[in-house]
Amino acid sequence: SVLKMGCVSSAVEKKKKRFPRSLTGAPFLLPTAPSFLRQSMEEWFALEHIRPEIIGEFDDMATLFAFGQAGGGVFPASAVMAKELTKQYRVRVLGRLETAKLRFFAFTSSSEPKHPVVIRILESAKQRLAA
Repeated sequence: SVLKMGCVSSAVEKKKKRFPRSLTGAPFLLPTAPSFLRQSMEEWFALEHIRPEIIGEFDDMATLFAFGQAGGGVFPASAVMAKELTKQYRVRVLGRLETAKLRFFAFTSSSEPKHPVVIRILESAKQRLAA
């Protein structure tokens, strides 16, 4: 499944006006390489000619979110996660990155899961991620 991405920050007013151009020089918090999210963001930066100032790289996303909440910088999040992050970490969405995508995979032991709980989980995930 593919998710749309967005940028999130605790300080948004100045950055929101000229988004995404306002992200050039902005302090950014990113996951460490070689994560898919990091790769997707680097591709998006290049495509949009954005040159952020990467001030933090994190192996752990919860730590990255905590630094973002404390005003440490702008960070990427999927549109699905952004809803929860705005509640839990009191951050705001700066804007959507229409060309940046995240991929999620679900693995099962067979090509057609038979257990009703597994089927419900997969169906629910497809609906939430497609929103």
